[in-house]
Amino acid sequence: MERVQLVWLNVPPAELQRRLRRRTNHYMKPEMLASQLAAFEPIRPDENVITVDGRLLPAKIVDELLSQATWLFPDLEADWWQRAGVS
Repeated sequence: MERVQLVWLNVPPAELQRRLRRRTNHYMKPEMLASQLAAFEPIRPDENVITVDGRLLPAKIVDELLSQATWLFPDLEADWWQRAGVS
């Protein structure tokens, strides 16, 4: 049985704006953010989504995602799914 799990990295608009201003030579300009956020369809309560704070460091995002996913899907604790070097 195949499963699809949506993951939402939740980042406040002010943080998105800050990140965009720090980028150089990137197609996504800070001025474009407002229209992107306006077009975004909010996640509905009935949608099956794992939400993770996108302000965390990348390794912490992965840890939190795996923690939530393992809680939802206990079979992810199988040896073959474990991250190398993580206990």
